[in-house]
Amino acid sequence: MAVAFTKNEKAGSPPDVVAQVVEKALNAKKPRTRYPAGKNSIMLITLAGMLPEKLLDLAIMKTFRLPTKFGQAVE
Repeated sequence: MAVAFTKNEKAGSPPDVVAQVVEKALNAKKPRTRYPAGKNSIMLITLAGMLPEKLLDLAIMKTFRLPTKFGQAVE
């Protein structure tokens, strides 16, 4: 799991880009489920429009090698 995070972290956006989006979400009167932030965010938004929410969440969890069920051990 650490290898996946390290690889994605090096290729990702600077933290301040994501922090600005988090601040916007926290201050929103009607917060949305997802906010695009950083590189590849447009691809995720496109997938979000095409896939059911649970399937999208599963794909994201598998991409980052996160547990897909509550209480499941991380590989």
